[in-house]
Amino acid sequence: MFFHRSTDHALGYQMTIESVLTTQDAAPPKIGAATPKYSAAPKYKVLLVEDNNDSVAITRAFLSDPSIHLTVSADGEQGVRAFKDSSYDLVLMDIQMPVLDGCGAALAIRRWEIENGMIPTPITALTALSNASDLAKIFASGCSNYLPKPVTKPMLLQTVRQFLGSSPRGGSTQ
Repeated sequence: MFFHRSTDHALGYQMTIESVLTTQDAAPPKIGAATPKYSAAPKYKVLLVEDNNDSVAITRAFLSDPSIHLTVSADGEQGVRAFKDSSYDLVLMDIQMPVLDGCGAALAIRRWEIENGMIPTPITALTALSNASDLAKIFASGCSNYLPKPVTKPMLLQTVRQFLGSSPRGGSTQ
C-alpha cells in the first residue's frame, strides 16, 4: 500500500511525506489486547439509603453501569444529609433502618424540597413490609413508589428506567 501526504502551512512551506507499507510490515493484531475505554462522567446520580451491607452490595451489582453514580448512606439521617449536600435523580430508600427510618427520611427530604422550591425527586421505598397500613404510611411519607424485598434485578432496573427516563435533568436510560 502506498501512502502520500502533502501539507500546506500558513508559513508558506510544503512538506511531503511518502512511505510504502506492505501487509508484511504491519504487525498482526494482538489477541486479547485491551481496547481503549472511553470513560464518560456518570449521567445519573442515585442515592441508596440502606443499612444492610448485603443489600448495598446487591444493589451496587444491579446498578453497575457507567451512566449511574451511586451514593450510599447507612441510615435515614445520613441519607437526608447526603440529599441536602447534593442533587440526585432518584433515591432508593430502605424503610426499616436505625437512627431515622425511611419514612422519616422521606418526610424530611420532601419538607426540604418544599422549603427550597425544588421539583420532587422520585423516592422508591425498598421494604419487606407489604400490608395496607404499612404501604399507606410509606406513601404518606412522600415515597413515589415501593419495591418489595428481596428486590430482583429486573424490578430494580425497570424502576430506575421509569424514573431516570423522566428525570428533571432529561435523558433516557433506553
